[in-house]
Amino acid sequence: MARKHSCWRIEPCEGVVHPKCEVLVTVTASLDDAVEFKDEVKVFIENSRTTIIPVQAVGIGTTIVTDKNLHPELDLKSHFSCSPCSYQFTVTNRGRRAQRLHWSTESCSRCGRCRWS
Repeated sequence: MARKHSCWRIEPCEGVVHPKCEVLVTVTASLDDAVEFKDEVKVFIENSRTTIIPVQAVGIGTTIVTDKNLHPELDLKSHFSCSPCSYQFTVTNRGRRAQRLHWSTESCSRCGRCRWS
């Protein structure tokens, strides 16, 4: 790869291709953000010119994950009335950029400011 800290990996990274044979090469990108990733594969062939192959991929989705499954809903089950009911989970950002999160429910216009009708 052309870049020092590339998200791309090639296996095998070197080898010999015998006459009338072929070698399977796998190019893998470990995308850790929802952005475009680009690099160049440099192929050094003995007694020949270096070949450069551009590679690119686009990460999609979010880099925010939770340690517990919250989908399709969070069901806290049955609890006695007038007693606090809570659920704890860990939110992890596996990306390379900071992510701003906002929590709300249908009864809250903004976090911590609930509407009473």
